[in-house]
Amino acid sequence: MNDQHQRDLDVEYLKVRKEQKLKLRKKIALVLIGAGVVIIGGVLLAMTLMKSSDAYAAAENYLMANPQIQAETGGIKDFGMFPSGNVNIHNGYGISELSINVNGTKKDIEITVHLEKQPEGDWEVIDVERE
Repeated sequence: MNDQHQRDLDVEYLKVRKEQKLKLRKKIALVLIGAGVVIIGGVLLAMTLMKSSDAYAAAENYLMANPQIQAETGGIKDFGMFPSGNVNIHNGYGISELSINVNGTKKDIEITVHLEKQPEGDWEVIDVERE
């Protein structure tokens, strides 16, 4: 085999390897983008489900009716987009801990609301913590 033919083969091999690496990078990028979309979608779904729960509604109602929180915030405008916490229900009994950003006209605060639920009953606020 002559030197020119060997160089041509080497160049062809390098082109093929470069194409393979590019295809692999594209696949990795698509997997990472897909994983990111799934994670973000899962987080948004969890937040949506939490905000639509009866426990969250009971916590919001309690905060809206609480004169101390109304005074501290200057009146509640709305609640934050991203509550955190948990809602657990088993055999009709429920326990929930929700951290909610309260956006006021004068001041924003973060409140953690602890709730309980008895079977056939409504959610009841048992404790409120100011963060």
